[in-house]
Amino acid sequence: MGIFAKLKRKKNQERAIVTSEKYVIELTVLDKENIVKYIPTIKRYFDFSIGEIRKNALEESPIITCHFTEKPEDLIKLSSLLRELKAKGANLKIVENINDTIVDEISINIIDNLIQRRKEIDEEADEMWDLEIEEV
Repeated sequence: MGIFAKLKRKKNQERAIVTSEKYVIELTVLDKENIVKYIPTIKRYFDFSIGEIRKNALEESPIITCHFTEKPEDLIKLSSLLRELKAKGANLKIVENINDTIVDEISINIIDNLIQRRKEIDEEADEMWDLEIEEV
């Protein structure tokens, strides 16, 4: 069973993502002593309070939980954030979590593959929709 499914009635209607699993990617900053240095970068991509980011980092909890099946645009923001944090020397842990169970630690390459896969699915869905419209 795939993660993505499309529901679309009109060409300009936003797609709804349907999944039976709760699939998220979590980002944890491991070098919590440097979290203050990373906060401005994190806030540029995600709207969390400084206190929330700092608290999660100090507790070694995920600072970002990306529900990308619900908000696929967050995956692109996460990828950009990871690159910036890595450039600043951040020590990061990225894990995939399905139904509140950590499945595996993943790399930014996996995230980039998910983004590419999502784009391909969107293109195929658009092509199928266009074919359905032409048949009517």
